[in-house]
Amino acid sequence: MKKCPACNQQFSDEYAFCLNDGTNLVPAGITISYDQEQQTVVRSGEQNTVVRPGGTAAATPPSARSGGIPFYMWLFPLLGLIIGIGLIGGYVILSKVLSSGTTTVANTNTNTFPTSPTPFGGTPPSTISPTPVVTPMIDRTPPPAPTPQTTPPPQLATYPSTTRLKFARGAVATSFSGDVNPGGSRAVVLACRAGQSLSASVTSTGGCISIRGGGSSYRTYTSGGDNYITLTNSCSNVSHFNLSVSVL
Repeated sequence: MKKCPACNQQFSDEYAFCLNDGTNLVPAGITISYDQEQQTVVRSGEQNTVVRPGGTAAATPPSARSGGIPFYMWLFPLLGLIIGIGLIGGYVILSKVLSSGTTTVANTNTNTFPTSPTPFGGTPPSTISPTPVVTPMIDRTPPPAPTPQTTPPPQLATYPSTTRLKFARGAVATSFSGDVNPGGSRAVVLACRAGQSLSASVTSTGGCISIRGGGSSYRTYTSGGDNYITLTNSCSNVSHFNLSVSVL
């Protein structure tokens, strides 16, 4: 606490001058005595000057001179005014933004006109009917499934698995023809003496028939007794062949 040494009025520590006479405040525990001479207060313009004994002058603090309203008494109304102006401005801006986003949909249907008589007895305009839209019919019936074409199996030939060839008297060559089923084989047999030269050749449709699976011709030396020549069909159908054989 502080007090005024002139009037002994006590004040809080935040004040430096007495609010009554403008005297410098001192701590409450200190006592200051003055002479009996009265203090002379000299007013110069708008500023008050306090003259203490001994000719010392001190300026009167603004709070002592004015004695006006504390600052917080006008601060709150000013803040309220600023907040009110801000709210009004925000409302106006928001109203303009919302009104600018609104669109007006105009009636663009100009095809239909009123059919009632006109007020002046004129002929009413005719009504334009919209052209109907024809939707094409789409046939969604699935196409019939194709019928599988089955190939009948080939008609197989009938023949003995082995055929014996005979030479005419005094002849050294002979021929033979026949059929061989697909993937099948058949054989011809000749009776020869040992050490003779045997030659054979075959022709067939498409080259399907071969001799012992090795080609269309064959050469070897005979052994005494039966000698066999095997014909093989490598095609998928019955093949016809012509075989020529000579023994020297």
